[in-house]
Amino acid sequence: MSTKLHFDSPFSFRKSLAIIRHVVQELGYPFDVREDLEGNLSQSLPISDFSDPSMLWRHQQCLALFKKNNAFPPVVDTTEAALSKFLESEDKCRQTNVRLRNKVSLRTLERFKGASLIFEVSRKIDHILGPVPDLSELDFGFGPGANVGLSRFTSIRRKLSSPFPSLTTNAWRFLEFFQAEFPFWTNLMASRPVQGGKLTFVPKSSMIDRPIVVEPLINSFAQKGIGSYIRSKLRRFGCDLTDQAANQRLARQGSITREYATIDLESASDTISYELVKALLPPAWFDLLCECRSNDLDRMPELLRACASGRHWTDGLSSEKSHRREGNGRWS
Repeated sequence: MSTKLHFDSPFSFRKSLAIIRHVVQELGYPFDVREDLEGNLSQSLPISDFSDPSMLWRHQQCLALFKKNNAFPPVVDTTEAALSKFLESEDKCRQTNVRLRNKVSLRTLERFKGASLIFEVSRKIDHILGPVPDLSELDFGFGPGANVGLSRFTSIRRKLSSPFPSLTTNAWRFLEFFQAEFPFWTNLMASRPVQGGKLTFVPKSSMIDRPIVVEPLINSFAQKGIGSYIRSKLRRFGCDLTDQAANQRLARQGSITREYATIDLESASDTISYELVKALLPPAWFDLLCECRSNDLDRMPELLRACASGRHWTDGLSSEKSHRREGNGRWS
């Protein structure tokens, strides 16, 4: 009796191995799939180990076949690797915070090597964001993820029905506004303060998990409104985070002509430190973000980064930092 294979059905280990062997042979990568299954291909090798760029490209293409293939058993503790990476990013943020805090507090920012860049970026961000909006102007909402006290696989109905909506003490202003703005959300009267968010991990690849900060329900609801507003401001300057058509077109063109390349910055949002955001954002905007931010996590007393996966304004804030103006007056 034969079994139908659906499009999203995973291949067996044997089938996956056969497909990978064929692809590797076509790429001309000199290794045996069985012998090197848990060898050099299961770990990213430093670029310095490759003298031939084409060999590096072949290696990365072969590595991609393994990284997100569930048919192969993981060769490392992916959660432990993710926690180690998270703590490493926190240490980088701590160092950045110390440097920036010392420079600003001593009023010697003009002597700081990056002072002109910080000034230029802060002016640009101020121009894009404009004044802080009134809470009534924000489009608040729920995200699809988990919240403190609620599981990941939940619905908007369950979030509205949560008997004790969670929030941090710095988010009380949002709670008072929501109670007046959404009278149907009766459970808001039973909201309970929590110390902060929770650090959890979700699958990313066979090498490492992805750390996620699970925010309290009220904080997350507020962050969604702020994040949507930032995205709308960016859209006015030609940076639409909901439309990937331009990126897809350039990626395709780059793969054909090799005129463009896509880079993936390691721990990009995780290394946006608290003091860096404080130095770049207008004070009123910084205060607004701090009002709905979890300062603490269950695993650490103080969160040194400003952005984290799981916060609804992380993508918008990261884009604000990397947005630049071209010579023709367009923003990219």
